Amino acid sequence: MDTGMTEKHCEVLAKCRVQFVKDLNPDDVLDHLIADLIITSDDQEDIAAQKTRKDRVRFILDLLPQRSDRAFYSLKEALNDADSGHRHLYELLDKTLDDVSLPCPVQATDSKVPMELDPPLDPPLAQSSTRAGHDVAERLRNGPVNPNQPVTEQQLATLAGKIGKEWEFLGAKLGMNDNDMYKFKMENQYNAWAQIQAMLIKWRNREYKNATIGVLIEKCKEADIGRDSYEFLINP
Repeated sequence: MDTGMTEKHCEVLAKCRVQFVKDLNPDDVLDHLIADLIITSDDQEDIAAQKTRKDRVRFILDLLPQRSDRAFYSLKEALNDADSGHRHLYELLDKTLDDVSLPCPVQATDSKVPMELDPPLDPPLAQSSTRAGHDVAERLRNGPVNPNQPVTEQQLATLAGKIGKEWEFLGAKLGMNDNDMYKFKMENQYNAWAQIQAMLIKWRNREYKNATIGVLIEKCKEADIGRDSYEFLINP
């Protein structure tokens, strides 16, 4: 049962509404939304009953927030389709999503943010300085510079595209149960990327500020995900 989009995704659609009403041809995304079971047959009749193209776009934009977050990502994927001719709307949606996410990063006063990369004001003896440089280099090789920074939706989308069948092991490490995994699969039957993305988004929304880059990397390690899949989180 759809429970509606999260507040952030509703906000992104609202911010993009004017440009969408101006530019979007609803026929270019409807087939994708129908295939993903976002738009029902009754919805199609209601959309077709609208008098103008802009009215049809407004109707769709009013309808999508009543669906789950899956509707948001289905719309993004439809816009990203090379045949849709709406790549600029995809980029607008993506940029707005990042902008809305901006308040989330860890504040500079957070004591957990690693400070090793800041040069010391009063360098110690040469031997100690050399060791400090070695520690920094080791850290850069083996772990992220800012492990306490919350992951962004774009990072989750990238990760979803890099991992394969081992995503179910990752889901277990992220606290998903069998019912969760079944729902991800049933709601995205023909889209493996969307299944993984839905799982990652659920984890991020549930953990909120605890959904950090460091935690996600550790869970990937525990699930035996290859480092090449999450290397971009370590060395952005």
